Amino acid sequence: GFPLMINSHNEIEELETLLSPNSKLICYTDGFTKARGKGTDMYGLNRLGQKSLELGRALKQDAQDFLDGGDFTDDFTLVIVEAEG
Repeated sequence: GFPLMINSHNEIEELETLLSPNSKLICYTDGFTKARGKGTDMYGLNRLGQKSLELGRALKQDAQDFLDGGDFTDDFTLVIVEAEG
């Protein structure tokens, strides 16, 4: 498929990969990692990786807690795929 917000002249590479049993693939938009709390810190990739073991609802709740009543200023998308083993 054609990714959103990509120009037709950009080169797009398709990739197929096999997931090992019991592994997870997490796809997210930068709105998740660029979310800012009351200070200047961003939610960040490290925090996302640390929290990924708890997954879905816990990640969303943690990001909302991090925003401390603020709103996401960018799109917020998270897709989690788990390979059964």
